[in-house]
Amino acid sequence: MTPHDPFAYLERLDDPAVQSFAAQAHAETLSHFAQGANYEALKADITAVLQDENQIPFCQEHRAQMYHFHQSTEYPKGVYRVCSAASYRSGLPQWRVLFDVAAFDEILGDDVYLDGVSHYVEQPEKVLLSLSIAGGDTAYTLEFDLAAGAVVENGFHFPAGKSHIAWRDENSVWVCPAWDERQLTESGYPRQVWLLRRGQSFAEAEPVYEMDAAGVMVHAWRYLDGQGAPIDLIESSHGFFSKTYYQVGADLQPQPLKLPEDCDITGYLGGRLLLHTEPPLSPADAAAFAATPAAGGGVAIDSKQPENVLAALAAKNYRISACRFGFSSLEDFYLDFLDGKTGGTNTTEGEG
Repeated sequence: MTPHDPFAYLERLDDPAVQSFAAQAHAETLSHFAQGANYEALKADITAVLQDENQIPFCQEHRAQMYHFHQSTEYPKGVYRVCSAASYRSGLPQWRVLFDVAAFDEILGDDVYLDGVSHYVEQPEKVLLSLSIAGGDTAYTLEFDLAAGAVVENGFHFPAGKSHIAWRDENSVWVCPAWDERQLTESGYPRQVWLLRRGQSFAEAEPVYEMDAAGVMVHAWRYLDGQGAPIDLIESSHGFFSKTYYQVGADLQPQPLKLPEDCDITGYLGGRLLLHTEPPLSPADAAAFAATPAAGGGVAIDSKQPENVLAALAAKNYRISACRFGFSSLEDFYLDFLDGKTGGTNTTEGEG
């Protein structure tokens, strides 16, 4: 017999009773923690640290340009700025402001904050901006031209939602929409993947994948290797610690990859399988697998049959918490992970 859970109703996020409970609890928390001299002093101290001009600016680097989100008393919502890699490394960065986040309040008619900037890596001045409402997890997505300093007319623009939008190439994006209840899982996150090409309305986009509403969320993206060859992937999360990965080929048919459900694909490095195991690989097993230390505490294993490596590690009761595959190994060996296939999509052909 399944025990009764008196709090199960809290999973119904649209229930007025749940919303009332959340609002009341939020108000009680603020009244308890967000007032008084100690709170104001702590708030001022944290703000001063975050806006300290002496902090080392952590940047995205694209084609010898350093991109940085910066907040100050002059720009409380922040600005996005750029300097050359050479001036950054000299310790005297010569910043140029690309846009002021506060300007988007008028454009969108809403109180928005910068949630993220996604550069199209082959043309880094083309970006997708994620602008969250009041700093929450509901955000607008706008295509912005950093060179022109303007929102792209008839570009990739999406309404507010918990959507995930990612570049596929200059003229198409992967869209996991979340602005309509029919697009959401029971957890309130995207459950669909669409391919939208430039000039199309969303009604003209191509459906690629849809997970069961009982899942948590999906997202899709494209990786490029060092030579610019693409691979398109979908991550379908059944829970917070379990997921299935799919490779999307030129025919836009997602094929599941036979990876452990608790494994994370984190990138591609030429010709090598990188992974993290729990517990860490013992010295004896590291020697047996000819593993070498890798960044982040993982190990690197050169293998033409990565599926055999994964199986052998599982047999020794190692749990793989993250792995990376070199792009060339995807082409030559990774297709063995495709369910029901011995061959598969040629991942070096480029666009789908």
